[in-house]
Amino acid sequence: MKDRYEQYCFRFDTKDFFPGTWEKMTPTEQSEWKKKRAAFEKRRGQKRTRRRRRMSGDAILVTLAAAMAIPTLVLSQMAIWESERILAEGIPEPPPRTASAAEATFRLAEPTPAPAPTVNERYAEITMSDEERRELLAVIYLEAANQSAEGQQAVAEVVLNRVISTDFPDTVHEVIHQDNPVQFSTAENIGIATPTEAQEAALDAALYGESILPTDVVFFSRKGENSRVYSTIGDHVFCYGYEW
Repeated sequence: MKDRYEQYCFRFDTKDFFPGTWEKMTPTEQSEWKKKRAAFEKRRGQKRTRRRRRMSGDAILVTLAAAMAIPTLVLSQMAIWESERILAEGIPEPPPRTASAAEATFRLAEPTPAPAPTVNERYAEITMSDEERRELLAVIYLEAANQSAEGQQAVAEVVLNRVISTDFPDTVHEVIHQDNPVQFSTAENIGIATPTEAQEAALDAALYGESILPTDVVFFSRKGENSRVYSTIGDHVFCYGYEW
C-alpha cells in the first residue's frame, strides 16, 4: 500500500495535502487516501472503457464503409471491362425476338371465325348477285315492311320458290321484273326503297333457316291469287301455283 501511495501521490497532489510519507499518515488520512484512490481508479477505468468503445465503434464504421465500397468498386471495374470489350468487339446484334408464353397462349386462344351458314338445300342451286339481293330486299320492304317477321320471310320464299320453279324465270332479277302480266307491281319502286335489318333477317331466314312455305307456293296477295290457298299470314294470302 505504501508503494501505491508513492506512485499516486503526485497525481492526487497529496504531498501538499498529506505531509510526509505513508508511515506518517494517520489512519484517518490513510482511509481518506484509499477512498480518493478508489474513486480515481474508477474514473480511469470508465475513461478507458469509453475509449475502447469509441475505438471499437470507429473500427466497425470503417469496416462497414469498406464492405459497402467493395461492391461499388467491383461493379465499376466490371463496367469498365464491359465497355472495353464492346469497344474491341463492337456492339452485338440483338437476338431475334420470340413470342412470350403469354402471347403464344393469347394467339392460341383467339376465336376461330364462325363457319359460313349453309344455304337451305332447296335453294342451293340459286345464284344471287349483290344487286339481285338488294332488289329482293327492296321487294320484301315494299310488299311486307308492315308485316311480321314470318310474313316477311314468306314473301322472300315466294320469290325464291319461283326461281326454282319450271313455270317462272330462273334468276331473282327476272322473277322480280317479269311482266305480261306484271307479277310484282312494287318492282318499279325498288330504287326508292330503304330496306332495314328486318328485311335482311327475313331473307337470311328464308335462305338459311327453317322454311315456312312449301316450294310450290308461288303466289301471295291481299285477296288470294286462286282457290288453292295454303295459308294466311298477316295481311297476305299465300297460294299454290295453278294446275294446268
